[in-house]
Amino acid sequence: TILAQKDANKKMYPASLTKIMTAILAIEMGELTDVITVDEKTPYEIEGSHVALEPGEILTLKDLLYALMLPSANDAASVIARHYGDGLEGFVKLMNNKAKELGAYNTNFVNPHGLHDENHYTTAADLALITKYAMENETFRTIVKTIRYEIKPTNKKDEARNFVTLNRLLYDNGYNQIYVDGVYISPYYEYATGVKTGYTPQAGNCLVASASKDGLNLIAVTMKGVSLEMYQDVHNLFNYGFSEYENVTLVNKNTFI
Repeated sequence: TILAQKDANKKMYPASLTKIMTAILAIEMGELTDVITVDEKTPYEIEGSHVALEPGEILTLKDLLYALMLPSANDAASVIARHYGDGLEGFVKLMNNKAKELGAYNTNFVNPHGLHDENHYTTAADLALITKYAMENETFRTIVKTIRYEIKPTNKKDEARNFVTLNRLLYDNGYNQIYVDGVYISPYYEYATGVKTGYTPQAGNCLVASASKDGLNLIAVTMKGVSLEMYQDVHNLFNYGFSEYENVTLVNKNTFI
């Protein structure tokens, strides 16, 4: 049920919100215990955020998924795509097929990470559909609500890699930076359950967020924001949703009327 929308079907650049689709496809196609070897190409061709994967490095799908969704590692996205799609193009085809299957008809992916490409676009409405589907998967839900994760030493790295989610809805770091209902507060949101941030200069600051309270589950999508206003918008949207709507049981199962 759509509770509020503005320009919901306008084609926009999703940046790393793309990784929601990458993650749910990998979860469905693989097992968390799958062992994946980093290919020779990815570490040298990837830009932006990464977890310093090295050619020949061996990790589990679980490690790569947490790297993908918490610090938003572009190298993890490419390694996952090459492994499960038999190459980047094959995986992108799977992404687009899944989007159409979910009714996200205004979406076209050209890569698994969201680095800018003029032909890589979606809409807020489509992202909401994709996220709603992904949040029905328990593994996905667990990953996107996690605040911290550690990749243990590997065959290529002697030290563990620790990272924290980029989603500030999930934890309070002590800064009061957004303006909601007349006061400055932290982006932390008490009822938040995920999902993913994104940024490129062309896409601006993007956020898909989920929250749950009193049996009501909400998803908010904000795109092309400046600075932290995406968190401000999400707070306002969630506060509106939870105050104006509630779940009511109209009739119980097996009741004869």
